[in-house]
Amino acid sequence: MTFTEQNQEATESYIENQAGPAFSTSSENSDTIETLVTPFGDIRVDEAKAITFEKGMPGLEEATEYALAPMPGANLSSFLMLHSLQVPKLTLVTLPLDPKIDLIAQKDLEEAASALGCELEDALFLLLISTHFEPQPMVTANLRAPVVIDVNTRKAVQHILTQGDYDTRFKIK
Repeated sequence: MTFTEQNQEATESYIENQAGPAFSTSSENSDTIETLVTPFGDIRVDEAKAITFEKGMPGLEEATEYALAPMPGANLSSFLMLHSLQVPKLTLVTLPLDPKIDLIAQKDLEEAASALGCELEDALFLLLISTHFEPQPMVTANLRAPVVIDVNTRKAVQHILTQGDYDTRFKIK
């Protein structure tokens, strides 16, 4: 059984309760609604609900505003996408990390939330996903540097954990 299968129920609950309020998607009509083209299909987002990385992410400093949206398709329902509002071809696939799953120690999650200036219960944690094809196909998550989003302020940071032995290529599939 894969990581995503083991944690499907917890992940779905976490998305509904914690990630849902942070979503940038919208079906309303207003001046701030835009349709964005992503590799996974078009999404309608409310740019007023952008997730803001004050300094960008390491290696992606020019992209500071993102839309957070669910991935389309039943087989991708555990994943979320962060789509850059400034770099149209930049879409990051993420997996919400329910703190109860215990992949990252509670004290380290608290440190990450504190670095953003928010309480643990107001933080949404996302693991960045990578696909590797050599030597064999696999999907991995970066446990060393989770994205932390304050669901109240919509501010975010990619926090690099300095304690613990967290894998940057944790195999999820």
